[in-house]
Amino acid sequence: MKTNKIILFALVAAGMMGGLAAMPAMAAGGDGTLNFTGSVVDAACTVAPDSKNMTVDFGTIGLAAFLNSTYPYTSNSKTITINLLDCPATISSATLQITGNSVAVKNIGNGLATDTGAGAAKGVAIIFGTVDSGFYITVNSPGRTYNISEGDNKLQFIGSVQTINGSGNVTAGTVSATAQYNIVYP
Repeated sequence: MKTNKIILFALVAAGMMGGLAAMPAMAAGGDGTLNFTGSVVDAACTVAPDSKNMTVDFGTIGLAAFLNSTYPYTSNSKTITINLLDCPATISSATLQITGNSVAVKNIGNGLATDTGAGAAKGVAIIFGTVDSGFYITVNSPGRTYNISEGDNKLQFIGSVQTINGSGNVTAGTVSATAQYNIVYP
């Protein structure tokens, strides 16, 4: 009986040694690399729930307005407000960046390209600007910086439908587009 236990122990030990011999080959090879990045900030503001996913409705815009008006045509402007909550005293500014599918707009820079599917308006883009100073916020650019105070804040800017090239190459149809925004704290 003692001999059987010794043989059994020897078989188990040999099996384990075989498994351990294969392990260094697996560990040494490495199939990829993990890089980690990030930043530590002094408690940034919180974006209010009503500002996370918004829909801006430009309503109905007459085609003649694009064909017969001075450029840039912005009477269809809509004010967009991003509410920031609980901003700490240590943050004095925030930069608004707008990203998305962009298109060059004459004399302005990059605007937000509108969808081009069946029934879509052609020759237009959505442009953005500041409410107070009239500066354009170009899509996929470093953005526009706003002063922030302790507590709740509002980042306001305008969006409007604009002709891409400043001339009458606009056709009637629906206007839709999707953009993302980022709030960057220095």
